[in-house]
Amino acid sequence: MSCWPIFDNSDAVNIQSSRSISCLPTFVNSHGVHIESSRSTSCWPIFDNSHGVNIESSRSMSGWPIFDNSHGVNIESSRSI
Repeated sequence: MSCWPIFDNSDAVNIQSSRSISCLPTFVNSHGVHIESSRSTSCWPIFDNSHGVNIESSRSMSGWPIFDNSHGVNIESSRSI
């Protein structure tokens, strides 16, 4: 299990992370900037954060569907299995 801090990519900065429980493919925000991460057990599909808003999430061992934050609202989520 691991918790992810706030991802603030409003300045179009690449964020790369590696963790031990799951793998995150490409994240796309309004600037078309990619956030790439690798983990080992599960996968996160594409996050489309149209307004570059912070995304806060924590998880255990399950996959996340697509998050489309087109209204620029903060997203806080958690799942377990």
